[in-house]
Amino acid sequence: MSSLEELKNEIDELKELVARQSKVISRTGEQLLRFQVRQTDRELNSIDVPRVGPDGTISKQGQIDTSEFATNDDLVQLVGELQGQLNILEQRSLRRTINSGLSKDTDLIAPVLNSDGDEPPETLYPKTLKEFRDLSDDSVLSLCHFYELLPPTLEEEAKLRAFMEGKIKSPNVDPSEFKPSSADYSKEVLDGLYDDLARFLGLKFRKTEHAW
Repeated sequence: MSSLEELKNEIDELKELVARQSKVISRTGEQLLRFQVRQTDRELNSIDVPRVGPDGTISKQGQIDTSEFATNDDLVQLVGELQGQLNILEQRSLRRTINSGLSKDTDLIAPVLNSDGDEPPETLYPKTLKEFRDLSDDSVLSLCHFYELLPPTLEEEAKLRAFMEGKIKSPNVDPSEFKPSSADYSKEVLDGLYDDLARFLGLKFRKTEHAW
């Protein structure tokens, strides 16, 4: 079996392990929350709340109104959303770890998810280390935009410049409708963004001198 096939098998095994662990954590969290909510409901419903009348007499109001409290389903939904974010973080960490061990030009780069859990566009994402090394400045910018790595100030400057040149109708255009160009940035900035992208993906290439 070739080293590439062995690496693929190891990746598949790691993915399966992460998926199993995530399901166990999710189920355990939901079960614990359901138990805690039921117990809290019973304790609240057992409390008699006194009510003071206009004449100063005190009577029992009855059970506490829990209609505006967070429900069992609300908490379970929150756990599900948090678990989804954990799954994304786990996948990103796993793929970065794999990428950090690559060294040959022909080694395949694991695609890293963005903050929404989306896979990078196949037409844009470099498949091998050589392709990453040869990425154009515009491709680096597009990937930085996809991963939200562009500093807000740089993006605002690019939008303002594009507006002044008549390329867009307003500097307040939605980010999804604006594609930054390498012509809007200096070489030093582009090299720094390349290094930021490499660090984000777990790769060891750097263009900036003395970059960590």
